[in-house]
Amino acid sequence: MNEFRFALRSLRRSPGFTAIAILTLALGIGANTAIFSVVNGVLLRPLPYPKPNALMQVETVFQSGASGNTAYPDFEDLREQNHSFTALAAYSSWTASAADAGQGFRVTWAHVTAGFFPVLDVAPVMGRAFSADDERAGQRVAVVSYGYWQSRLGGRTDLASHTVRVGNQAYAIIGVMPRGYDFPLGTELWVPREPATEQRTAQNWHVVGRLRDGVSREQAQQDLSAIARRVKQQYGDGTYMTDAAVHPVLERLVGSVRPALLVLLGAAGVLLLVACVNVVNLLLARAVSRDRESALRLALGARPARLARRFLAESLVLSLAGGAVGVLLAVVGVPLLLAIDPGRLPRAHNVGVDWAVLAFAMAASVVAAMAIGLVPAIRAAKRDAGEALADSHRGQGGSVASQRVRGVLIASQIALTVVLLVATGLLGRSFLKLLSVDPGYRTRGAVVMDLWLPSPRDAALARQFGAEGIGLCRTEHMFFDES
Repeated sequence: MNEFRFALRSLRRSPGFTAIAILTLALGIGANTAIFSVVNGVLLRPLPYPKPNALMQVETVFQSGASGNTAYPDFEDLREQNHSFTALAAYSSWTASAADAGQGFRVTWAHVTAGFFPVLDVAPVMGRAFSADDERAGQRVAVVSYGYWQSRLGGRTDLASHTVRVGNQAYAIIGVMPRGYDFPLGTELWVPREPATEQRTAQNWHVVGRLRDGVSREQAQQDLSAIARRVKQQYGDGTYMTDAAVHPVLERLVGSVRPALLVLLGAAGVLLLVACVNVVNLLLARAVSRDRESALRLALGARPARLARRFLAESLVLSLAGGAVGVLLAVVGVPLLLAIDPGRLPRAHNVGVDWAVLAFAMAASVVAAMAIGLVPAIRAAKRDAGEALADSHRGQGGSVASQRVRGVLIASQIALTVVLLVATGLLGRSFLKLLSVDPGYRTRGAVVMDLWLPSPRDAALARQFGAEGIGLCRTEHMFFDES
């Protein structure tokens, strides 16, 4: 505590140095904290379901080696013949036009099999989930998300008296899912799969399953692969499935953005390293200017380790202060990061500054403190009184060893900065090239609008929107000149 009190008094006497050091560290720690909050919310936070690591996405592997959706008859074979999953369920989701109380809107909905909610082990907080009879009879019933229940239904409890129209069909609402339930991502409405005869070449369904206790992903992969080979042998060209792939659900949800987020986190780490090197140079310059004071302390009997501890205390105070300011910058920066997201970041609602992010900021501050305090501390610990007194008379340049260390640090800082600048330049050049690509048609003054009609198959209704100056391209998309 004495060292910390001395460090605070010493830093107060140099407000310019203190402010620059804290701001430099705040920028580095703040950038890392903001990026880590995104990485934590998207990649690291487990899915909000019981035993999320047991949830697997099952995909059909085609003859080309690519994987994708599954045909419903193939799904039934996988569900009935496997020994690795407690249950398998199929779902298919898309966006459609809907109406509620005479008001039209767009809704993301999903057709699911009866065992869909039990696979995820989540039950509605109000009402009930689907039964096998609902699926077999093709009942027009729906389960809604918690957000839909609050925004569209006003939190009413009389669900039986309310319906929602999607396309040309009206669905009675029978249940409300818990707050935070979001699978498939962004879904507001779930309805039972309509009974229909489907071909084995109609790859319309996503498949999700829950592993049995004690069964590994590899064992499940072998089990489903054997089933897929038997199905292919039995039906030949009647099915496209040659194999089956098993992946953790979280991996499939975030796989497309994982490399980009990890690259961003790495770049933020390099930025923090540059900031630390910058502050180390400042601390070394400050240590050189205090060589006479250090020499006198050593001459009066102070141990070199005591001086080293003092430098570490100063660096820790600077880092913790920089970390506190960095967290404030992250709190402001995270909403800005989400604001520039074009809607393609999965699980964006999980992103925020929580306790895990604060713990990361604290750890980054301590690591930064060790990084910036280590060089001055080692320099102080290795000195004796005679050497310190001799160096104090050579002027403010310090010893040859000190100057060599500072030169290495400056060279390292320049190298790291060049790496960041080159990477930024390459990224900017790629972006400019993307902007300069000729799409083959005139884009100036052109606007695209998504038009969601009650029924995309109603050609007569679509023609009503074919006013002069408007060209209708498919039923839902119209292009027109802004002038």
